[in-house]
Order: sequence, then C-alpha cells, then structure tokens
Amino acid sequence: ISSFDSYNGVYVDGYNNVSVRNCLISDFQYGIYLTSSGDGKIINNTFAGNNYYAIYLTESSGYIIENNKINESQNGIYVDFSSNNNISGNVMTDNNYGIYLSGSQNSLIDSNAINSSYEGISIYSGSEGSTIRNNNVTTYDSEFCGNEFSCYGIYVDSGNIIFESNRIHDNVEYGVYLYGDNYNFTNNTI
Repeated sequence: ISSFDSYNGVYVDGYNNVSVRNCLISDFQYGIYLTSSGDGKIINNTFAGNNYYAIYLTESSGYIIENNKINESQNGIYVDFSSNNNISGNVMTDNNYGIYLSGSQNSLIDSNAINSSYEGISIYSGSEGSTIRNNNVTTYDSEFCGNEFSCYGIYVDSGNIIFESNRIHDNVEYGVYLYGDNYNFTNNTI
C-alpha cells in the first residue's frame, strides 16, 4: 500500500476485530489510523516514510501490535485514550519517536527494539498500570538533542508503571526521565 498524496494507508473507524497483516505501508500521512475500534491485530507489517505516524490508535483498545518494522516515519506507534493494548516485538529505526502512550491504561510494551531520534518510549498521564519490559532502547545524536529538544530513552509523566528487564543505552541526554511517582524498577540496564 503506497501513495505520495493520500492521507491514510488504512483507516478504521468504529469496527472491531480488524486485522492488518503482512503489508508494506509507505508514504502516507498515517500508515494505519484506528479510531473507536477494538480487539484487532496489526502484525508483521513494514512501514516506511509515513509523514506523521506509522500506527495511530485513538479510543481503540485491546489491540495486539506485534512484529512490525517501522523505518524513517516521523513517529512510530502513537496510542491515545486506548487501554489494554499489547505492543510487542516491533523494530523501529530512524523515527523521531518510537512508542507514545497517552491516556492509555494497562498497556504492555514488551520486547521492542527502538532506535529513535528524540524519545524511544514516552508514557504520558492517564497511562497508569502499564508495563514496560524487555525493550532495547537507544536515542541517537541528532542536531536537535540539547538544542531544540531534549532526548530520552524513556520519558514518563504517569504513575504506577512497571519497568522490568529493559536495556536503555547510548542515549544522548537522558536514559530514563521520570516525572511523577510510584514506579517499580527490576533488572534494568541503564
């Protein structure tokens, strides 16, 4: 699925149990845009050159987002007001942001490899009860880090988060930046 002038590669509004598998999705504003949907799967896709987000979920809960490759898209996976999602085994390279959660409780971010420009994993308020485990996160030196933007391996502005067995390394400014309380760290390498 490819285009140079279309807005969405795949757009789902109000449907449940939708699966997108084994696709190449490139050169859209949004590779996959899901709203008011649930209990679907986004598995084994490749995303490249999407201008805003490779995968964008809003008010869409219970998704499995697994084994996708996201390269040179503006942002990787954005999850907004969408709880109980499983984001696992994805590989993200050369994106500004890797995984971004906002208002998305009880999500699992597991076994992802993220090499991003600004922020590897960002967890914002309303994402309590989420678990971040077995991820390999790196942010690399770009002209923006320290000048226009701060760069983080993991940035958290939400409480009650579990961090387990993550490897957060080679980050330009911050490995982990916490703003809030009630965190549980076990067996992480920072």
